[in-house]
Amino acid sequence: MKGRITIDPPFCLWFALRVRPFFLLLLAGVGSGSMAIGQLKEIPNAPSLRGGGEPVAMVPTFEPGKTYRFISENVIRMQLPGKGIKEAKVEQQTRFDATLRSDGRAGVSLKARIERLKVDFQSGEKRITYDSFDKEDRGSQLGQHFRNSLNRWVELKMSPQLEILEVNYGGREGLGTLLPGVPQFGLNEVEKLVAEIPQGLPDGKVRPGGFWQLNGVREIADLGDLSFEVTYRYRGNSTHETRPCYEIQVSGQLGGDTLIPGEGGALAGGEMSFQGTSLNGRILFDPMESTVLLKEQSVSMLLELPSQEEGILYQVPVEQQARIRLLHVVQTP
Repeated sequence: MKGRITIDPPFCLWFALRVRPFFLLLLAGVGSGSMAIGQLKEIPNAPSLRGGGEPVAMVPTFEPGKTYRFISENVIRMQLPGKGIKEAKVEQQTRFDATLRSDGRAGVSLKARIERLKVDFQSGEKRITYDSFDKEDRGSQLGQHFRNSLNRWVELKMSPQLEILEVNYGGREGLGTLLPGVPQFGLNEVEKLVAEIPQGLPDGKVRPGGFWQLNGVREIADLGDLSFEVTYRYRGNSTHETRPCYEIQVSGQLGGDTLIPGEGGALAGGEMSFQGTSLNGRILFDPMESTVLLKEQSVSMLLELPSQEEGILYQVPVEQQARIRLLHVVQTP
């Protein structure tokens, strides 16, 4: 006997916004949990890897006096039982202005804000879109809902290792009207983006063919714990849109059970389980700008969700593509 399930637009949007930071590269430095870092290893006589065998370092930095713009993109696609395909796309453009720390210590201060937000949700023939660059969209109900995200800024005091030491918020707070059941997209996403930039890069110099692993358990805000095992392998020199870079291949597995909080729509309070989840992706590091040029990955999973009939679980195939890309680095005006 089939149970009845209702998966509404708020759940899919919530899923895209809340779970994205974890999937993107798994280890944004938020929440508690355990993590094991494997030793950097080298493959003797690694075959046909690009570039020479010279070791390279990949140490990301934000140079004071420069402005960095990153665009993060995320697509979640669900194949729902009896409901067809639902898809949520979220794109965010974030500006970071780097300055020397006011306390005179090593590290930088980053003043950041979301410059653009695009949301596109599609369910069958129904479609909801929003683009903060569109004047008509800004005046809509959804535009008013997301307005809070675009009126504020955050200042992050960073260590030389790009660890966030202190966070201060500013801007016009409380503007905009919130829509019940629709998730917010706040400045905490900016903090997670900064934390994601150095994740997955090697601690020391590495030759083509060298690899390293991360594994353990990570708590994701109020969702629960997910276990992960990720392998990174340096492939050598590459080129992206005419820019020379270093390429890292990423592969791994993750899984676990998490709770769906109130903003999860009709499924709030239930438990979702990640089964058969695999991820593949790559990291491109720009040695000229000393920052990440591109991070992208694809995740395939089987999500088990509760129905409204006790004891019935639905298996929902989910695909996710996530990407962070550097738009440019310029002198701060």
